Amino acid sequence: MCIRDRYQRRVHGEKLQKMQRTKANERIIEEKMQSLLKELKLPPEYPDYSTAEYWNRRYFDQSDAAYEWYVNYEELRLIIRRTLTMEDPEILNVGCGNSDFSASLYADGFVNITNIDFSAKVIDLMSDKHKIREEMDFAVMDVRAMEFPPDCFDAIIDKATLDCVFASRDAETDVPRAIQGIYTCLKPGGVYFCVSNAAPDRRFPFLKLASFHWTIDVLELSNLQYLLFNPQGSQRSMFLLKWRRMRFTSFMSVPNLSKVKKLSLIHI
Repeated sequence: MCIRDRYQRRVHGEKLQKMQRTKANERIIEEKMQSLLKELKLPPEYPDYSTAEYWNRRYFDQSDAAYEWYVNYEELRLIIRRTLTMEDPEILNVGCGNSDFSASLYADGFVNITNIDFSAKVIDLMSDKHKIREEMDFAVMDVRAMEFPPDCFDAIIDKATLDCVFASRDAETDVPRAIQGIYTCLKPGGVYFCVSNAAPDRRFPFLKLASFHWTIDVLELSNLQYLLFNPQGSQRSMFLLKWRRMRFTSFMSVPNLSKVKKLSLIHI
């Protein structure tokens, strides 16, 4: 056998081994995802937070007062301003609800904001409430079936929306669909700010699929606002997963959870 044949045979063998390792890793990841989804199933007596019908009823019953899930803009302002340093970034707020988060972003100079929610009721309310903010758009859209072209947003804001998708009765298909849509409409180098009350290791397996290439920072947000209203309660932690879509797809960096950055953000 000549040198060239031996070389080609070795390269072929290495490629085959790599493919086998990749398939084995994907099977492990898939099994881990299915295991996590089973653990995250809500009891049947809980409402299905992943349906537009539930949220339409909720917003119909609520007053016009804004409700902030998990954290408000001031608690994330420093992180967002340090991250979005480009000129006039395009921002998508998924599952905007009746939060004032986008209005605070707008007042802080980030005016190119698109807000989506699958509740037609809340989009009607918010469109009317913010009609003076001409550059801010609202659309009825489901994060699991977004209709944006690829590579169009510099940042995506998510406070509890992915958590609601995980609560879906069809989470096995809904969660990957939502993450794929988020990844696709982010520009390479764009950032997905995901605020969740789930521990980071409950989310990472869903990011390790071959089609996703992220670098990830994890910040633990001490929910001090909760303590102000519940002084006898134990302190809760929210996690901000800052996922940046890689410009190149050679590897994915997942943080060592033993070295998670901890940051307490005081509500001012």
